[in-house]
Parts: sequence; structure tokens; C-alpha cells
Amino acid sequence: MLGKLIKYEIKSIYKYFLVLYAVIIAGAFTSYGTISASSGLLSKLGFSSFILCIFAMMALGVLLLIFTITRFNTSLLGDEGYLMFTVPTSTHNIIWSKAIAILIFDVLSVLIVCLVMGGYIFFVGDLNFANLDKEVVEVLKLVFSKPGTYLIIFLSIINMFITFISSIMIIYAALSFGQMPTFKKHKNLSAIGFFVGFSIISEYVITRLGFDRIEHLLDSYGAEYSRVVGNVDASNIMQIMSSKIDISLHYFSGVMLIMLLMSLVEVVILYAITYHILNKRLNLD
Repeated sequence: MLGKLIKYEIKSIYKYFLVLYAVIIAGAFTSYGTISASSGLLSKLGFSSFILCIFAMMALGVLLLIFTITRFNTSLLGDEGYLMFTVPTSTHNIIWSKAIAILIFDVLSVLIVCLVMGGYIFFVGDLNFANLDKEVVEVLKLVFSKPGTYLIIFLSIINMFITFISSIMIIYAALSFGQMPTFKKHKNLSAIGFFVGFSIISEYVITRLGFDRIEHLLDSYGAEYSRVVGNVDASNIMQIMSSKIDISLHYFSGVMLIMLLMSLVEVVILYAITYHILNKRLNLD
């Protein structure tokens, strides 16, 4: 049933995103070959395409926010909610179907924006890897020979997903909070109040718990890094460089794990609030 609900959510919004994706890609490919052209007309076309591409990217972010709010609000907290909650499935499936559908478009949007911006760097910026200094190439080879590099890449990807889910869940929790009977007369104001209040509390907790631990890690990193750098000379420079990379990867992966755990806790709390209200305290119009 979860798969069917996700498919239904995607079908209800995918056309809007496809239009923007097409505009972004078309604008990018048009500007790649014309923005640096010697012809004044082609150059203007390339610049106009570039501006169109940038505005389409901005519109993409706005559209993601709008659908995150409206798909949850109208289909669960409005008139459609009566129908949705008669579907023979759990509240868990209903919540996750909407979150996963938005998450899919979050990820697709990030991938498209990254590819397009990478294209501008490569084609318009005339990036040429052959011109990189030999020392830079050696350092890059050394970095990507370390298993810790791939651990950090993996943790970064997971952290991106958790961050997306957290941003979705705080909106769901805020909307659900505003729908409770106590706050029904001022549901929009209550939802905004919850959003701001939870963000402040979350930031405070993360600062006190997470950042204190991160600061301790960074202090240890600084001491270890200084110890290694103090032993450098011309005969062991690559060995020292390898040690510096190992230390950096070790401590940075620790920082990433702390951030990931804090984000996971935040997601669990927000999801629990949303589920409890929808399952026990929901009061539809």
C-alpha cells in the first residue's frame, strides 16, 4: 500500500517539476555554447538563458516548499482528509508516502542543479584538469586512496537525506500542531509558532550538546595536527601529508557522525509529534 500511495503522490505533482527541469536543462545547454560567444546576439542569448536558468532554479526551491505544505495540508488536514483516513492503511504509510514523494523530488532537484552548475564550471569556466599542478594531482590521489574519504562521502550523502527528511518533518509537525482542537481558531499562527519555537529549541540543544562535542574533537584534531606538522622535513613530506590526511579524515568523520545522530534524533521527535497528532488528536473541519 505504501508504494501505491507514493505513486499517487508523485503523479499529483510530477508535471510541475518536469516543466521546471526542462526549463533549467534547456536554459543551461543554450547558455553553455553561447554565453561566451564573440557574436553580440549569441552572447545576449546565452546570458538571457543563464538568467532564465537561475530563476528556474529559485522557482524549484519555492515549488518544493509549496508542495511540501499543500500536499500535506489539503489531503490530510482539509476536506480530503476524511477520504484519506478511510483508506485501509496505517497512519505511518500515509505520512511516509507524502514525505518520500517530496524527498524524491528534493534529491532529483539537487542532482539537476549540481549537474547544471558543474556544466557551467566545466564549459563556461573552461576547467581543464590537465592544467592542474602535479602536486595537486598527487594530493588528490592520496586523498582518494584513503578509505576514510569514502566513509565521509557516504556520511555526507546520508546526512543530506536526513536533512531533507528533517525539513519535511518539521513542516508536517507544525501543520499538525496547528490543527489540534486547542489551536484550531488560530491554526496558521500556531503552526508558525511551533515551527519557530521548535527550531529555536533544536538549535539550542544542538549547540549545547552537539557543538560542545564537536569543539572537543576539533581541539584534539588541532593538537594532533600540530604534532604531525612539527616533524615535517624535505625527506618525509609525502609521509607527513598522508598522516595529515588520515588525521583530518578521522576527526571529520567524527564530526559528521555527531551531526548525523543529532539530525536523526530531531527527525524521530518530529515524526512522533506528527504521528501522535494525526492518530490521536486530529480534528478535521
